[in-house]
Amino acid sequence: MAIDYRDESGFSQANHSMAEIAEAIRHKKYGRDVREAMAQGFEAYDRVTGELVKRMNDLEKKVDDLRNDFDQYKQKDDERYNKLKKKVDSLDEQLNSGMPLDRWLEEAKEDN
Repeated sequence: MAIDYRDESGFSQANHSMAEIAEAIRHKKYGRDVREAMAQGFEAYDRVTGELVKRMNDLEKKVDDLRNDFDQYKQKDDERYNKLKKKVDSLDEQLNSGMPLDRWLEEAKEDN
């Protein structure tokens, strides 16, 4: 496949699409225009990768924040569970000790 290098038009400093840059690299006649197209391609690549890295870092921070929130919630939930379990175990122990029901109810009220 023969490639035509006869495109003598310059390559402006305007923002070009990656497809336009690729076409310029393939078909521009003068090295300065090819070099400009290549430079713009690298600049565009740098902008895109920079934005992707920023978005990835933001996403990683959000994931870390969610993990921390979950861990804090789980810790509070575990604390509530353990506190409630202690109360239930204590009440069960008192109930099974043969304590009279009215005294057991009084002590249960005092605990709350």
